Amino acid sequence: PQSLQGVYRLNPLAGLLGLYHTILYEGRFPSVAAFAGVAAASVFVFAVGLAIFRKNRNLLAEIV
Repeated sequence: PQSLQGVYRLNPLAGLLGLYHTILYEGRFPSVAAFAGVAAASVFVFAVGLAIFRKNRNLLAEIV
């Protein structure tokens, strides 16, 4: 629904799925701005995940 579009956009995969949808279903190439937004969101999610990992690395078990 239109009222939940803001919550949907918080999902990091929503932009990527939108790019696939544009290419596969609409048959056109997405804008450069859409690619840049997805790339920026990907870098942000990666940076947050890396920070969390580095903070908690001592709590994780090593599998040898």
